[in-house]
Amino acid sequence: MTQSTFRVLMVAACPFPYPRGTPVRILRMAETMASLGHEVHVATYHLGQTEIPLPFHVHRIVNFRLYDKVTPGPTYFKLFVLDVLLALKVLALVRRYKFDIVHAHHYEGLLAALPLRLLTRLPVIFDSHTLLEGELPFYDLHLGRNLKRQVGLWLDRTMPRLAHHVIAVSESIGRWYVEQAGLPPEKLSIIPNGVEIEHFSRAGQGNQHQGIILGFSGNAAEYQGVEHMLRAFHRLSRHYSDIALHLYSSDNFSAYDDLIAALGIRERIRIIPTDFANLPERLAEADILLNPRWSGDGYPLKLLNYMAAGKAVVSFRGTAHDLRHMETGWIVEQPNPDDFADGIQYLIEHPDVRRQLGQNARKFIEEHFTWRLRGTALTDLYVKLLNRSDR
Repeated sequence: MTQSTFRVLMVAACPFPYPRGTPVRILRMAETMASLGHEVHVATYHLGQTEIPLPFHVHRIVNFRLYDKVTPGPTYFKLFVLDVLLALKVLALVRRYKFDIVHAHHYEGLLAALPLRLLTRLPVIFDSHTLLEGELPFYDLHLGRNLKRQVGLWLDRTMPRLAHHVIAVSESIGRWYVEQAGLPPEKLSIIPNGVEIEHFSRAGQGNQHQGIILGFSGNAAEYQGVEHMLRAFHRLSRHYSDIALHLYSSDNFSAYDDLIAALGIRERIRIIPTDFANLPERLAEADILLNPRWSGDGYPLKLLNYMAAGKAVVSFRGTAHDLRHMETGWIVEQPNPDDFADGIQYLIEHPDVRRQLGQNARKFIEEHFTWRLRGTALTDLYVKLLNRSDR
């Protein structure tokens, strides 16, 4: 096969489009591939920001009005109803369109695409955004934490081998699949996220207020490390009377109300509803941006957005992918609030350092993390896989 453009079906077992990690990766990949001339179709749930015009085809399952959960994580209803309907939608689309390749995102997307492995010869790509051993225990499935970890580990070891090819969002995920799941290296590609450089170029004037503003962009899920961030902020608030923490999110942080009250920091925290359109202005107002997620093999989109905004970032080592300590950010080695607070305090006391870190981070993103680069890499992968195909 020699064509350089393809008809692609992406499988998105999530609200779509929607402003958080997995849906954003799928959206940007689909947009970029469409801009490169590919015909892109996305099969997805009934949920999402359905009013947004998109430059590709979106096919939704039947609208379940009684199910409106858009927060991350599996539920039994999703697994046994929505994902089954999505699998049927995928099969119907494959019968209707002559796709060249199926690109399934995350584990539930691969589940919905697996019937194709039995019924067709279409190449199926598994786009892995994280490992479940570390993430599944954070979700409420009415199972013990250790059991959820074991289920996640079993899925991590078995599911990637069911696809024709695996894309990992980070080097650590790819290395795990090869070393722990026995995935042949030739069946693996590393394609990280990109970032919308032009979007963050209009970030505005920066902090126009007195005092120091710390910023966090993300949801309120436990794995985000919000508790560590709040405890670090509490320590800093005892030293700086003019410090504030801004949470740029439309998520509900009520789960942390008791902790915030116990720490006595409620008056210094602002939750500012934020979407992707106004995210650059929000990030620009902060002096230092925070990534308190201490573990996880996925690539936090917030980290790339922070760097594109040209801001100094403080991050735990566990999710500091591509940050370089004292070059493009401040990396905290151990996942504890005191060390996190120490890193923030250093940058508060050294404004020249934090400005330089922000400038270096922005330059790094411009050179290595555009979505255009990701689209080119993905096109090259499609060409390689389809040239190997014996269809």
